Amino acid sequence: MNNTIYKWLTIFCIMCFIFSCASNKKYEKRDFWLKHQFRSLNFIDTNKMDIKVKTYVIDGAVAKQKGNYTLAIVNYMLALQYDTTAGILFAISDCFLWINEHNLAIEYALKSLKIDPNFLPCYEVLCRAYLNLNDVKNATIAVECLINIEENEDMLFYLAGLYDYQKSPLAKDIYKKLINEYENQAALEHLINSEKMNRNFDEVSKILQTAIQIHPNEFKYAMDLVSIWFAIDKTDSIIANLRQFDANYSIDELETLYNYVLVRLNSAAREGSKEQADGKKYYQNIIKYIDNRFNFSQILIYNAGSYALNNNDTARAKNYFNSILNIANVNMEVKLRVNRLLANLYFNTNDYAASDSIYEQIITENEKIDPISYNNYAYTLAVRGIQLEKALNLCNKALEQNPSSPEYLDTKGWIYYQMGEYEKALIFTLNSLEIDNKNYEVYEHLSDIYQALGNYEGAIKVIENAIELQPSNSNLLEKRAKIEAILRSNN
Repeated sequence: MNNTIYKWLTIFCIMCFIFSCASNKKYEKRDFWLKHQFRSLNFIDTNKMDIKVKTYVIDGAVAKQKGNYTLAIVNYMLALQYDTTAGILFAISDCFLWINEHNLAIEYALKSLKIDPNFLPCYEVLCRAYLNLNDVKNATIAVECLINIEENEDMLFYLAGLYDYQKSPLAKDIYKKLINEYENQAALEHLINSEKMNRNFDEVSKILQTAIQIHPNEFKYAMDLVSIWFAIDKTDSIIANLRQFDANYSIDELETLYNYVLVRLNSAAREGSKEQADGKKYYQNIIKYIDNRFNFSQILIYNAGSYALNNNDTARAKNYFNSILNIANVNMEVKLRVNRLLANLYFNTNDYAASDSIYEQIITENEKIDPISYNNYAYTLAVRGIQLEKALNLCNKALEQNPSSPEYLDTKGWIYYQMGEYEKALIFTLNSLEIDNKNYEVYEHLSDIYQALGNYEGAIKVIENAIELQPSNSNLLEKRAKIEAILRSNN
């Protein structure tokens, strides 16, 4: 019982594996197994038969058509007494296959092939019978023999599936043959997925490039290839192919592609990373493709603006962000994020009036408090040492939304520093560092507060912490030198 279950489960798995990969063919091809059904009705030339033999053969064919395979076998066996042609032997073999007498099907198929070794339908019967007996090795040999007589795309794919099931390296060769000689998309997809599972990304890259040559308008291959190139650190290849991609694909597809590329480069903006260096290296080569064609895409233009900002191209960043605000029915969340970036951009380029105007617009237009905008506005006022009471009110509202934000606590500490309330400034700045001790700017603020309190030993210690996080920051190095000079003079 257990052996029977195991046998049928194994057969089921093999058949599912092989037939699950049916290809979308470019040319009209034969479905080998369907064709077999038609051939099986016409494999015997009855014109040259004795009338008695012809009667038995016709009766056998009629019985088979009606699904009465046992009766068909009886008639074919009677015909066999008078005529031992390969066709009649095959007909008997095929009927035995239908009633699951697999060993008898094999026996009569082999007898048929002994008479006519090139009788192709016999190899089909052999393959199916051997598979039903869980004899994959002999099923494979049957298909190999068939292909040696008459190569067929479908049977090549079938053979590759059998090799694959047996984990034979020959499978890969057959799949490559199907790709190169038949442009078989199912083989292409299988090989891509197989190499991905093996994490052989260099090989995946080569296969995908072949796929694009064969199917230049299949966008999924381009997206797959770009993601693989990112994975194997080949940004050069992405840049080199952008012109080809731009020419081959629709605007909607390009929107998806460029968004992906920009998100990858923007997300790698941490200082010192190779991807960030690549982002700067290739900036001009990428950004030139994000033109007026994409004015409809808020997200793409936003990502392009962020990319420009990361590369210190403030003029282009302003243009991108402002163009988003001109899009009809712009998403309110996108608008808010863009306004934040623009306000910060204007502040960093010393256009304080424009920056303040945008923050005031955000406060006016949004019923709900946006803590990020409130905090950022408060900080820009504190840095300039103006409207400090307003800055403190804005920061307090931000902290009401997120009391444990290290950024908001640092802002409040810096506001108190600008107010001259150094003890309060110390409390909030230390609270900020308790939550996040990886922000060099907070250490810098703490150093200034310690100096204001006359604690130069504490100031030199925390400025060293800041320099550990930003070793090449000239402003921090200069501050350390000044504190060291004060400490020397005090001694």
